[in-house]
Amino acid sequence: MANRVDLNQLRRVMLNNQDNNVPTPTQPAQKVYVAPDGDIRLGNETSPLEARRLSEVNQGTFYVYGDMRHSRDQVTASTKMPANTRALHIGNIFGYSYSITCTYRNPYTFFAYFDGTAYQVSLVSPNLEGQYGEHTAHLYNDGRLCLGEGGGMPTLESAYAKSVIWATGFSVVRAGGTFPFSNNH
Repeated sequence: MANRVDLNQLRRVMLNNQDNNVPTPTQPAQKVYVAPDGDIRLGNETSPLEARRLSEVNQGTFYVYGDMRHSRDQVTASTKMPANTRALHIGNIFGYSYSITCTYRNPYTFFAYFDGTAYQVSLVSPNLEGQYGEHTAHLYNDGRLCLGEGGGMPTLESAYAKSVIWATGFSVVRAGGTFPFSNNH
């Protein structure tokens, strides 16, 4: 027979941990586990040996991140990105198009979007897809900039800022030099 958890106690534990911003508490009494059969167990009712066979619940707040992300991105686009920034839907992808002129006076147009994991930036203009090696130019063959591990950045703001640095570094590559802002060549 399934173990019956006290739902009021479960609620108290989880809301307390959320209020204190402790999604993975260290105190056993504040932990929540799930057994392979789906039973929910409170930490104060679970032995340390049993806890090793259970999945610990991350007790962070449930929320729809997309709505918050979209609102934050709108503020970033209107306050921290170029005045020419436009919100666009391209197929099923929503993102922001913007143009800059880098330090070397070369124009670039980009499209920044959230891919479900990170913010990616694609080079729209000039069209240079496949013309440079990925490590040489930090530009993937599909036109996306390689801005960091995994290709993307955690926020629209950081993706925009790094794309501006990329444009200046890439201008050095286009002039025959080595990308100056990365030790990964």
